[in-house]
Amino acid sequence: MAGLLDVIGPVMIGPSSSHTAGAARIAKLALRLLGEPVHRAEIILYNSFAKTYYGHGTHLAILGGLMGFAPDDVRLRTADILARDSFSYTLSTDEGLMHPNTVRLLLAGSTQAVEVVGVSLGGGRVKIVEIDGFPTQVDGTNHVIVVFSADRPGVITFLTALIAKAEVNIGNMNVSRRDKGASVVMTMELDQPLSRGLLAEMLQSNEVHKIVQISP
Repeated sequence: MAGLLDVIGPVMIGPSSSHTAGAARIAKLALRLLGEPVHRAEIILYNSFAKTYYGHGTHLAILGGLMGFAPDDVRLRTADILARDSFSYTLSTDEGLMHPNTVRLLLAGSTQAVEVVGVSLGGGRVKIVEIDGFPTQVDGTNHVIVVFSADRPGVITFLTALIAKAEVNIGNMNVSRRDKGASVVMTMELDQPLSRGLLAEMLQSNEVHKIVQISP
């Protein structure tokens, strides 16, 4: 059964909910994951994004999202001009074996860097499917924390015990690692956001490198 967004689409600067609104949302999520203003960005568009980006303004939506603009912000129309005063960027295309509406963003700020792969699913819906090479499933529709940590015994227990102590329910959790004993990216969907104090307490562990909280 189609939802309301599938019928009328999101509030946005057009012309396409997939190629503009979705692209802007992916970029805004990537900006949150970076955790600071973008200084340099490498943007790689795949498949349908790569073929139609100019006509649909996909590149403008992504640049606007990287500056924090919402999908309905009129500044998206001139985001390429505005971005020149904010950060340097390169734009390329690829025909890789990926979802048709895929973008890879390699972002660097003054102290942080992150690589994000996102897909636009239609109706403004998106999903972040990869963070720093780790498979993920973040769609921005729920409260979620993204935890970058060492792959050590007790880290998950430490984090979940603090969340339970705060009486916050974990609706879904995903742990992704490439090599045993190396690094891990965890995503936890929560029924409500965590306080700044609790996030700071989590970061007191030497094994936890970075936490990003994203709200709907």
